[in-house]
Amino acid sequence: MLSRAGIVLALVLGFLLLPSTAAFACPDGTVPSPTDGGICIPVLDPGTPPDEPPSGPSAPGDHACHREDGSPVDCVTEWGAWSDEHQCWVHPVNVSPTDPIWDGHTDGSIRMCGLATDADPVVMFWMPPGSQPISIDPGVLAQRAKGLLPLAIAQVRTAPQTPDPTYVGIENWLWVPQTQWVTLTKTVTAGNTSVTVTATPSLVAWDVGPETVTCYSAGSVWHAGMTDAARTSCGYSSKSSSESEPGGTFPVSATIRYAVTWTCSGACSSAAGDLGLVDAPTGTSTLEVRQRQTVVIR
Repeated sequence: MLSRAGIVLALVLGFLLLPSTAAFACPDGTVPSPTDGGICIPVLDPGTPPDEPPSGPSAPGDHACHREDGSPVDCVTEWGAWSDEHQCWVHPVNVSPTDPIWDGHTDGSIRMCGLATDADPVVMFWMPPGSQPISIDPGVLAQRAKGLLPLAIAQVRTAPQTPDPTYVGIENWLWVPQTQWVTLTKTVTAGNTSVTVTATPSLVAWDVGPETVTCYSAGSVWHAGMTDAARTSCGYSSKSSSESEPGGTFPVSATIRYAVTWTCSGACSSAAGDLGLVDAPTGTSTLEVRQRQTVVIR
């Protein structure tokens, strides 16, 4: 008796040696699947983008692939395209037209389920042409790519810089290194669908003790020897001292927020999308704020 491996090998060899089944035309608005030409993937017209991009995260679309328990699965893998009906990845195999598996059909094709383990049985079945429409949801790929972006912890820089103190009413410079104020991209591909996310720095949210500051740039770097005429693009003046705070200092934190968008190429149900503002990890520091003492001279 042939082993499971032998059956699979025989099927693969048969696929290579036997002639391909006749091609068919996908209905309007669909294209053949990149891994299985007998399956048609819907391609929707995304229309003209609005003047203002939509806000908020993109939700998974109607074409995301799921198991019966609702857990998501990749729509396309090395085993083929996901079939909701059969709850497995399927791919076409060439089987003799006289094989009973055709059950009298002369069109369509024979598919085999992707096998997860050696214990799984070899499952083959007839599928009519153009059936089981699927699509790789670009929104799902965009979320996956977003999670792979190298969003670094903000490196907090202030002037004065701890351990040097500052004083109430004095302007303090705030900035993050320019090397952190750069656009990031990441591309994720599944089957014939590729999604590229682009994260552009939008603002830095600063918390300085009891106060908050929003800066729309990395800020200006302070250098020793600068005159009083020098100005910063991101600064604040404390209204109270930190004397009564734990350790005698205010906590300082900075969070870079990125505007994240995505574009899709290949087989796409949507051409582009917007994931809204995404926070990088927060960087922290401290700053001592003193109250100036008045000296009376007689």
